[in-house]
Amino acid sequence: MYFAPNVSNEDLGGAIPKPEDLRYFKQHGHWRRPVSVCHTARPHGYTVQFLGGMEREAINKEYDGMLGKLCKIKDLWCLRKDGQ
Repeated sequence: MYFAPNVSNEDLGGAIPKPEDLRYFKQHGHWRRPVSVCHTARPHGYTVQFLGGMEREAINKEYDGMLGKLCKIKDLWCLRKDGQ
């Protein structure tokens, strides 16, 4: 998630993923094209960039220690075994 003040979806070429985009991601573990969603074109707006499976695995590996500590604090903060 990135801070994106006064930026809109149109500025980024972003859009909410369509059902066929989500199916493709579920089947292949990556997006067929970059997907970005901008939330509010206001001074405190932000954009979300959806990552693929390889990126998710790298982030989870990098922060494995922190994720383990969070999981010990509260079950809700534990990642599911499939990485979701």
